[in-house]
Amino acid sequence: MLPFVERMDVLTGVPKQAQSYGMLKTQNNEGQSYKYGVINQKQGYLPFFNNKGLGLITASKMIAILFNRQEETKPLLTITDVSPYSNLKLLDQLSVFCEKHGIPLAISTSTVAKNTEMHAYKRFTMYLRRLEDRGGVIFLQAPVIGGATADNAGELSELFDNYLLNLAQNQVYPVGISAQGFWNQDRVLRNSALKKANYQMLLPNKKVVYLDQDNQGGTNSRSYLALPASSFNKIKHQADVRFAMPTALTFKMPDSKVVRLS
Repeated sequence: MLPFVERMDVLTGVPKQAQSYGMLKTQNNEGQSYKYGVINQKQGYLPFFNNKGLGLITASKMIAILFNRQEETKPLLTITDVSPYSNLKLLDQLSVFCEKHGIPLAISTSTVAKNTEMHAYKRFTMYLRRLEDRGGVIFLQAPVIGGATADNAGELSELFDNYLLNLAQNQVYPVGISAQGFWNQDRVLRNSALKKANYQMLLPNKKVVYLDQDNQGGTNSRSYLALPASSFNKIKHQADVRFAMPTALTFKMPDSKVVRLS
């Protein structure tokens, strides 16, 4: 359904030979329909870009076909916002459940660069090792940017080196780095942090703080686009959804084993 807005461009006069992907419907009584994504010869068109739910799935499928990158992938169940202060016993039980049921599990976790000799850090890394032993994978989650500037590039690089070194010394080996999407559009954040891994997970932007924006996103072996699982709640036939790009469906770190249906 088209959102309620005063004005929005839509595609009209679409050639008969064009391929179309998805349909937009107005919310008035007439229910007029418009094509969403369209490929005409070697050109693709989207009237607007929806960065969540079915709109994103449809747009990504059209883009994949346009650039001959068709690849159906299974989404990766990912728990975000894990930290040394999380309920690690609950995370441990979740990894046991996923291993038992053959569910691939990933977590996006923050860590610390100091006080790594303390018992609390040893306990934290112990649970991360247990998760990896059960086939789970770990993405090192980038920290929140405070008062940093482009001049702090060296400090940022050193911070990530310490993160990774301390984890490795405790036999924990992240497969990649997770960060808000804007990190990949910033020269300093990309070169001083993201490039330290071949795998990345791009999380939704919450608070954008550029240090040196250049809009020159880097490429790597594999990037997962992270989408909140809740953004698919309104899709009626969820079992029919197919993902045309590596996608991580994210859930926040649970605080209970109780299932809430609301």
